[in-house]
Amino acid sequence: MKCPNKNTREAKAILARFGEDGLYSIFAKNKEELPTTMRELANLTKSKQFERQATYIEKVNAAIRKQLDKMGIGVGTLEQ
Repeated sequence: MKCPNKNTREAKAILARFGEDGLYSIFAKNKEELPTTMRELANLTKSKQFERQATYIEKVNAAIRKQLDKMGIGVGTLEQ
């Protein structure tokens, strides 16, 4: 799988709205291309599957942060 170019206007807009996990999910779902219109983006993100995936990712990230906090590592490590 190739990676999306995070420096494009489209990627920055997706990152701001959906985060990095959302960017990769949308990129993969759109045959390794970034959507170029709001309509394309809306079609890719309106499904129940996308919503469930986003919810799952949020829960996993929260669990990781909680475990790191218990270990005294802190969440700054995740963001580096």
